[in-house]
Amino acid sequence: MSVTNDVYADHRLHKMARTLHESGFDVLILGKKTKQEVTKTDYAVIKRLPVVFKKSFFFYAEFNIRLFFYLLFCRAHILTANDLDTLPANTLVAKLRRRKLVYDSHEYFTQSPEILHKPFVIKFWSWLERICVKHISQGITVSPSIAKEYKAIYGKEFHVVRNVPERNRITPHTDLPDFMHHPKLILYQGSLNLGRGLEMAIDAMQYLEDHKLVIIGKGDIEKELKTLADRLNLGHKVFFTGRVSYTELPAYTRKALIGLSVEEALGKNYEYALPNKLFDYIHAEVPAIVTNLPEMKAIVEKYKVGKILTNNDARELARLISDMTADKQLLDDLKQNCKKASEELCWEEESEIVKEIYANLWSNFKPPDSKANRL
Repeated sequence: MSVTNDVYADHRLHKMARTLHESGFDVLILGKKTKQEVTKTDYAVIKRLPVVFKKSFFFYAEFNIRLFFYLLFCRAHILTANDLDTLPANTLVAKLRRRKLVYDSHEYFTQSPEILHKPFVIKFWSWLERICVKHISQGITVSPSIAKEYKAIYGKEFHVVRNVPERNRITPHTDLPDFMHHPKLILYQGSLNLGRGLEMAIDAMQYLEDHKLVIIGKGDIEKELKTLADRLNLGHKVFFTGRVSYTELPAYTRKALIGLSVEEALGKNYEYALPNKLFDYIHAEVPAIVTNLPEMKAIVEKYKVGKILTNNDARELARLISDMTADKQLLDDLKQNCKKASEELCWEEESEIVKEIYANLWSNFKPPDSKANRL
């Protein structure tokens, strides 16, 4: 299983690996080596490849070259490319070694806000994806809208495996910062990137009394967000934790009164997004505020687990937060709805799709030698 991140906080990757291990596979995770330490697991071997370049085209090129040579001599029978940025190396090795290839697309990569203003970059990745998708054995993605889009473009069926938490996830004891114990805590967790509505969330804190905003994660605009909070004199109201391990994150999430998933409609990647943080909020029984985008709106309306922000405006967001926190009965009802929804929106249900995909791949695979009976 290949990723371009350092494996530390990739919730979906770890859930997939655990599911495959429980199904009888030996799992190897390949990621990027960083200074961040990663705890050893009992469900996968983790190998992180060193890289010289840290970003841009050179990083992706270098990582795929290193990944190609590692996979070329690696004893693996099923290859999984997590996202488009690991697909080229996996495709080449799968063709050369006649291996099964799974493409697990966690997002609509070619419609990411970070590259929407770069037409050449979009054309390059779209061209690369079109070539590689022809050779995949199975496709997986995270929302019905993205699956439908891929079907229309590539004529390939993609299975939908939503990025939902485990039902009864065990969380280790975690010492939380003092600000996490505030009674009116508003939470954002996820990547700190363009189009996540984070500037609006920080701006909204100007209009709220007795509330605190906690932002969990790291990303491209982290420095700009901290500068904005300082410029608005919100240092006592807005707090940044950096990244939190996927094992400890639920302890943070449960402390929130309201969770935010307020992405902007910057490209189809966000328009069709079904973020894992929305499901994390639901499992923590934390009502959510989401923007008026189809996939998130459908979940919130179906299960009645939050409210929809119809206008992406800081004052409007502050008003909605204030109305929700002032209505204890509403919050109690939404929490109860979250509890009910979590029984259905859980990894135990989604993982059955994963098990079936990989079981079918293995049953149709002819090992190159008779001794090979596992991944």
